[in-house]
Amino acid sequence: RIKQKIEEAGKPLKEWEVQINYGLKTGFNEAFIIDGRTKDELLLKCPKAAEIIRPLLRGQDIKKFQINFSDKWIINSHNGLREHKIPPINMADYPAIFEHLKKYEVALRKRLDKGDHWTNLRNCAYVLEFEKPKIVWQELSRSGNAFCYVDEPMYLNNTGFILTGVSNDKLKYLTAILNHNISLFYLEQVYNKLDETGWSRYKMAVERIPIPPVSDSIVQKIGSLVDSIQFKVKKSLSQGSEKEEISKIIYSLYNLTDQEVNILENRIASYFI
Repeated sequence: RIKQKIEEAGKPLKEWEVQINYGLKTGFNEAFIIDGRTKDELLLKCPKAAEIIRPLLRGQDIKKFQINFSDKWIINSHNGLREHKIPPINMADYPAIFEHLKKYEVALRKRLDKGDHWTNLRNCAYVLEFEKPKIVWQELSRSGNAFCYVDEPMYLNNTGFILTGVSNDKLKYLTAILNHNISLFYLEQVYNKLDETGWSRYKMAVERIPIPPVSDSIVQKIGSLVDSIQFKVKKSLSQGSEKEEISKIIYSLYNLTDQEVNILENRIASYFI
């Protein structure tokens, strides 16, 4: 009955005109993913390289309402976007990066998924989405739901997913719903766990979660609470009151009674025993 009420209250996330995409696949991470020290060395030799070096998140860097940036960076030598009339990156424009990649030339030429030139990444029609505000999450989670709203340009590797396509306020609203116990409960009913201690959070799973359509005022209210939570998490401050307020609002959106809430919360607790 609780599952039915969740479905009656919302429409599946995939019907929200959102875009869900997995992170970038380089075909050879050792060449394209660099640490902060290497990034600084490349920029010292070629300041123009800042145009195509972007901060990178891995799935393991994403927690609930939080990202832990590990000073990893990606060389975004993309293969162009025809629909935007953007040509592939020409590595002749970035000599320091070309010299860096040349160390891996043999392996990079052998890639089956390379771009027009051996220094280019494979085609990625949504590469510009990483530059936009987004929701990020890891594909395999050991601690329940762990989604985070990110407003700055930040890329992911292929152990994570991004969600874009709606306004910033709606992204924050969706972040709150996706992190709520209702979503964890619902996915447990309709999608198999990875194993006894973890969950798969693939696109086909997350896009099934029913999300209640609500007024702009509620979207903005929840959005401001998400802002507060993520700020306080970053500063290691208590977020208890904000989380409690969000939880009450969301349970009311799904029209659950106090008894049904208790049943659901007890079920969630059992997942972690």
